[in-house]
Amino acid sequence: MFHDWVSREVFGLKLSVSVAAQYNRVADIRLTNCGMFLERAGEHVKGDWSDGGPVVLKLGGSLLDLWDLGERLLEFSCGRRVLVIPGGGAAADVVRRLDLYGGLTAEQSHWMAIESMSFNAELLLRTLRGVQVADGVEGDVSRWVVGTPVVLRIGSWLRGSGRAVAERIPATWDATSDSIAAIVAGAIGVESLILGKSCEPGGVESADLAGAGQVDACFPEFSRGLRLGWCNFRSAALHIRWLQSANAAE
Repeated sequence: MFHDWVSREVFGLKLSVSVAAQYNRVADIRLTNCGMFLERAGEHVKGDWSDGGPVVLKLGGSLLDLWDLGERLLEFSCGRRVLVIPGGGAAADVVRRLDLYGGLTAEQSHWMAIESMSFNAELLLRTLRGVQVADGVEGDVSRWVVGTPVVLRIGSWLRGSGRAVAERIPATWDATSDSIAAIVAGAIGVESLILGKSCEPGGVESADLAGAGQVDACFPEFSRGLRLGWCNFRSAALHIRWLQSANAAE
C-alpha cells in the first residue's frame, strides 16, 4: 500500500490527508496547523506552538474516559514535541485506599502508585491512534518527533536508567503524579510543564493550587523554575492558562 498526501484548508486549518490509494479511502488525517489558544493575563491569544519546543504534559488520570481524548491529545501536540506522563487515576486510588487501611507498606504503595501510571500509559497506547510509548527519556529532547505525543512508561524508567531520578521522589502521598512530572521535566531539561486536567484552575499560583487540592502538596517545591501551564482537556476548546511557579510568585 502507498499513501498520497493531499493538503486542504478547512475552516482555517491546514489538513494533510493520507489517501490509501490501494483501497481508495482516507486512511489517516493529521492536523498540521492547529487551533490551540494561549491565555496570558486574562486574554485569549490564538497560537499554533509552531516553534516545536519540548513540553512535558502531565495528563490527569481522570481524563482516560474522555471519549475524544485521542483527538484532543493530537491537537495539543500539534507543532510541539510532547512527552506525556499519565496520572494514576482510578488504579492509584485503589492503592491509596489499601495504604489507608494498612494493607501496604509506604514503599509498596509508592511503587504500586507509580506502576499505575505505567498501566495508564499502556492503556493510552492500546486505545489511542497516533501516540508512541517510551520506556526511557535518555538522549536529546530535540530529537522527539514533532506532533507525535510520546507516552512514558515511567515505572520502567525509574526502575532502570532513571534510578537517580527515582531517589528524588519521596514515598508519600504528598508527592503524586503532578510532582513526579515536575521532577522528570527538571531532570531531562525541559522547561515547560503543562498540567492536563478535567477542570479549570482555582488560581494562578502553584501554592494556591496545592492549597485547593488541585495539585499535590509537594508540587510547588518540585516545580520551581519550570514554566507552568494548565489545560482543561474537557473544555469546549483547548487553551493554555499560564501559571506562576513558587519562585516566580516570591
